Amino acid sequence: SQPNIEEIARLKPDLIIADLARHQALYNDLASVAPTLMLPSRGEDYEGSLKSAELIGKALGKSAPMQARIAQNRQHLQDIAKQLPSGAKVLFGVAREDSFSVHGPHSYAGSVLQALGLNVPAVRENAAPTEFVSLEQLLALDPAWLLLGHYRHPSLVDSWSKQPLWQVLGAVRNQQVAEVDGDSWARNRGVMASEQIAEDTLAIFKGGKPVLNP
Repeated sequence: SQPNIEEIARLKPDLIIADLARHQALYNDLASVAPTLMLPSRGEDYEGSLKSAELIGKALGKSAPMQARIAQNRQHLQDIAKQLPSGAKVLFGVAREDSFSVHGPHSYAGSVLQALGLNVPAVRENAAPTEFVSLEQLLALDPAWLLLGHYRHPSLVDSWSKQPLWQVLGAVRNQQVAEVDGDSWARNRGVMASEQIAEDTLAIFKGGKPVLNP
C-alpha cells in the first residue's frame, strides 16, 4: 500500500525517510510536506544499511552519536563472531505455503551472517539476493546449518520434512536445523536488526535456541 500524503502532512514531520524502490514516484509529493530522504532499504545489505544509518544521522544533525552507535554495532558483531566457528556453512531461508526462498550472501540476513565470519553459499553465479529453490537445489547447497523462517504454517518446508530427500540434508542428519523469526530476519534492516540476527545465531550455535528435530 502507498503512504497517505494527507495523513503524513497532518503529522507535520521534520524529516521523511522513504524507500527508494517503493516510493520514488512519490518523492515530489513527500518532499512538498518535509525534506525527504530516499534510501534503498529494501534491497540493501549489511554494509549498505550502515551507510544509510550514517545518512540518517547526518540528516538529523546527529552524525557523531550515529557514528558511535555504528562503531558499537561493528564491535558487537565482531565479539559474537569470535564465538562462532569461522567459515561454517550456514543458510537462511523463508518458507511460505508453496515456496522456499534462500537468502544468499548479498541479501541482508546473508550479509550479516557473512559479517559474523560464516560462509553463506550462493544458489548460483550472479544469483539475486534472494532466490526461490526446490528441495533438490537445497540439497545441492547442503549447508551445515539450516536456519528456517516460516511466514505461516503449514509451509512448503513442513511438506518437505516428510520426504526422504529431506533426511539426506547434512543439516537435518546432524540436527543442525533451527527456526528463527522469519519476519524480523527477512524484512528488518539496520543496526538493531543485525544485532538480533547475530544474537540469534550465537544462541543457536551455543544451544540457547532449540534446534528442530529431523
